[in-house]
Amino acid sequence: MISHLTTGGLAFVLRIVVVTFLSTTGLHAQHLLSPVADTYIQRNAATTNNGAATTLNTKRESATGSGSFDRVAFLRFAAPAVLGTAEDVRLYLTLTTGAGVGTTRFAFDLYGLNDGHADEGFAESLTFSTAKSASTTASGSFNTAGATHLGTFTSPNVAAPQVVTLGGLAIRDFIRANANAHLSFVIVRKTNETSTVCSFASKEHATVDSRPLLAIH
Repeated sequence: MISHLTTGGLAFVLRIVVVTFLSTTGLHAQHLLSPVADTYIQRNAATTNNGAATTLNTKRESATGSGSFDRVAFLRFAAPAVLGTAEDVRLYLTLTTGAGVGTTRFAFDLYGLNDGHADEGFAESLTFSTAKSASTTASGSFNTAGATHLGTFTSPNVAAPQVVTLGGLAIRDFIRANANAHLSFVIVRKTNETSTVCSFASKEHATVDSRPLLAIH
């Protein structure tokens, strides 16, 4: 299960959370990583390249199958040389829009792409047509074969923006087991709803402190 802390409000809180976490736990950051590639794929725009987009969009229409307007987000970080001794790992994301509808908070699944997965070293030119994990039949339009489910997280409230901090043993162990140059993650919305797109800030987002960050200690 993912353990996560969430902080609503302004995105600059993200960097404060990182510094506060390090100082209060006494851990020294080995690596603070920004994505080298991130994008999202969209079923009904199968050949569209979203690598330059300022957001990583997610959407899920069907509870059990694939929806025409489904969107799945991908993030890739360059793996540091030494990962086997990682003590703690935190993935920081900023949910900019689409945290929920009414009183319903949206839930999301986080996956790690295992060593050797065809999409693990994806480039920002990735599209629904070229992604090997894209599916027109699988739940959420994402084929989970070759991916590790790292847990589920829920937006803390229906307002956005909000910073989401993800950690836990599953993410740490996934990082420790990595044996190549890529650390790749996928975000699939777990909650099915037909009208709302959920957007996380990408590495191209105008607000630097809203961009994804992976902290390995």
